[in-house]
Amino acid sequence: RAGIAATQICHDAATLEAGISGAVAIAEAARKVGIRVEIALPVYDMNLNGYVSQEGRLLGLPASGMPDAAGSRATTAPVAEQIAAVEEAASRAEAGGVTVAFHAVGLPWCSPALFSAVAERSAATGRRVFMHLLETGQQRRWADAAYDNRPLHMLDEVGLLSDRLACAHGVHLRD
Repeated sequence: RAGIAATQICHDAATLEAGISGAVAIAEAARKVGIRVEIALPVYDMNLNGYVSQEGRLLGLPASGMPDAAGSRATTAPVAEQIAAVEEAASRAEAGGVTVAFHAVGLPWCSPALFSAVAERSAATGRRVFMHLLETGQQRRWADAAYDNRPLHMLDEVGLLSDRLACAHGVHLRD
């Protein structure tokens, strides 16, 4: 009788404008069928091709250690433009049970500066943040190597850990 109460959608699109228009279409569809939905639009700035060395070589799956987080900056729109696109999508799509969140994709794909910028906008606007967090052993090894075995401390230091953050998976967390 109640149907679906809420749905999380990570909407990845080829361009910022496609992300905005896609969010609007998703919102219209959700309202039409009567479900509540949070649309998470991605923000990221590195490692688009996987775990890449500073020289740009795709890395295999070593048993220990991954490259420095500064390696392989993505060719994406500037972080400020990505954040603005999420906020533009929210201004066009939010209403009637639809919200839009920042999708800070995950530790290997977002620099500390990006996490900080997203945390700042989230705190200023109340907009939620969604991220995939340590879903695989490879991500755990990469994050440990990149953040001195303290990736969650880095997220806390930049202000991302708050009641506005929702994390998926968290399979490889530690005490």
